[in-house]
Amino acid sequence: MRILTVRETAWFNVDPETIWLQVSLLEEWSRWCPGLRSARWIRGEPWRPGSRFELNWDGVVPAPLVAGEVLRIEEEGILDPVETTLSTRSESPQSNPASGVLARRICWRAGFGPLRSEAQMAILEDGSGSLIEFVTLWQGWATLLGGGGRALRCAKIQRDWLASLRQALERVGSIG
Repeated sequence: MRILTVRETAWFNVDPETIWLQVSLLEEWSRWCPGLRSARWIRGEPWRPGSRFELNWDGVVPAPLVAGEVLRIEEEGILDPVETTLSTRSESPQSNPASGVLARRICWRAGFGPLRSEAQMAILEDGSGSLIEFVTLWQGWATLLGGGGRALRCAKIQRDWLASLRQALERVGSIG
């Protein structure tokens, strides 16, 4: 079975808890992420398994960057290297996985049936700062239906999201 994975990573000069405080406020993402009109929880408690959220973007955005159901959230543990643990994955053919002390990892799923996709965001303590690894994955029919173009759009959105998050955190960190 064909698997399409997009991985983007970014290093931040702040501690993991500061990143989590910004990321955990899903409703505030549109304040610092260009192109994101709104973000909201539509069912359940924030960042709890089974909770659902939606992200409304300007333009077409591939799933799972438009909505999702939280599969799990993991906190604080040593995981070196960090492996992708998306529920549809049966093997791990990824290269250059991130390493460090896991502070948080959130996993969610979007879509339905053969068009299902999954994502995870891991926040790791890495030396004097933090590393975020943002991974999206499609499997089966979803890879064949526009897979290459979807992957490129998804990678750009993930890079832009991480760059916007870094800018927001640096702006907050430089005050006072």
